[in-house]
Amino acid sequence: LDGGRIVERGETRKVLSAPRTAFTARIAGLNLVPGIAVDNGLRTSGGHLAGIRAEDVVDGEAAVAVFAPSAVAVYLKDGEHRGSPRNTVEGIVDALEPHGPVIRVRSRGDDWAAGLAADLTPAAVAELALEPGTPVNLSVKAASVAVHAVAEH
Repeated sequence: LDGGRIVERGETRKVLSAPRTAFTARIAGLNLVPGIAVDNGLRTSGGHLAGIRAEDVVDGEAAVAVFAPSAVAVYLKDGEHRGSPRNTVEGIVDALEPHGPVIRVRSRGDDWAAGLAADLTPAAVAELALEPGTPVNLSVKAASVAVHAVAEH
């Protein structure tokens, strides 16, 4: 329930492992990016997010990309980062929150950087000198991104 409305139905384990709404993703502690399904992932408002598609995904229909904060890598935006992650977006550190043994870095920005969460060790946060307002690049490997249809088929 979100604001008294049913937003998702199903077994709790299944709903939380493959959320289809931002509300459910927040409860599950996952990042969720909305968009339109395309051949190898999701077309977002500002680009593309590569991922592994579930069987229920239909090209051209609404879909969401879901991935854990622990799957997100953060790099300072002062140099060129080359690596295997196919998904990279520019953002700005919005907040740093203690989250158990890690620091949850929340970002703001355009496209899928808006509201993104990344879990980093305290040592990484200190080494990168991250603080609110720091420009960063955020990356996530396509293999860590699950793409699900918004509507159940």
